[in-house]
Amino acid sequence: MGRLTGIDIQIPNRSETNLSDNKYFAELFSQLGNFRVKDYIETSFSDSLSPRTRLIPSPISNPKISFITDEANDTEVWRAGELVFGFNLSGEKMTNKGHPESLMERLTDQSGEYTKISIQNNTYFVLTIKQLLDRFNKKLVELNHSGMNLGPKLISKLEYLHFRDKLAKKCNMYKYPTGEEWPFIIPATREEYLKEIDNDTKNRNPKFELVFSKYHSKPVIQFDIKTNLTKDEVFSLLPKPYGISFEGLENFIRTVFVRVDWDNTLLRFDLGFKSKNKDFGYWLIKEGGRYR
Repeated sequence: MGRLTGIDIQIPNRSETNLSDNKYFAELFSQLGNFRVKDYIETSFSDSLSPRTRLIPSPISNPKISFITDEANDTEVWRAGELVFGFNLSGEKMTNKGHPESLMERLTDQSGEYTKISIQNNTYFVLTIKQLLDRFNKKLVELNHSGMNLGPKLISKLEYLHFRDKLAKKCNMYKYPTGEEWPFIIPATREEYLKEIDNDTKNRNPKFELVFSKYHSKPVIQFDIKTNLTKDEVFSLLPKPYGISFEGLENFIRTVFVRVDWDNTLLRFDLGFKSKNKDFGYWLIKEGGRYR
């Protein structure tokens, strides 16, 4: 069956824009207390915890997410739209459909530069990774979790559940207590994988979240980052039209989509507010329960 030891988020580095973006990715993640930057970006927590998360530049057109197990012959692959994911994927180039031509315009408000994108009569407001870093430089604490967001327009629910259930057998995956299809993988030791997590004193971040929702017409890769700022301070750095809040999460995070030179996969950052509250990981364990 194999145990999950790593989650590799392979990000494109095939173009000059990719290379520039990846430089700012590395600078941003170097400021997070639970990451270190070498030839790639990886979590820096105890070696006894798995899975580790890595961001790895690769010669591909679109991101891929590889769930690394300790059985190398475990290589099943899925596709949701243009996002490829599965077990022990290599970094070779995949064919892609390309993306429609877009017009970009740089604008400025009281918080700095932001970007207007016009595609096929639709207009979107986003930040580039550099614009995000400029706003939150030295204000970032740690990555709480990364994740991928899928929906039935991208992959059938049956196929998604097949993937989720296979993955759950390889790691400590927990249900979201309020019933949404938002399962979380929580890093654990081998003993905790075989039994259960009962130690709530370890920092186990970053977790990894799967989201399956009818709202997603394109796959989304997400990074949820804790900051050292208050809610008002984060909102002031991410005002409308590019800063958004999801219903029910207004008191926890502020969201912005980041412009990347990828094909039909979106990148989202959720910026969390300064808080003395305990991390919600143990709540997932106790109230959600583990997939078995």
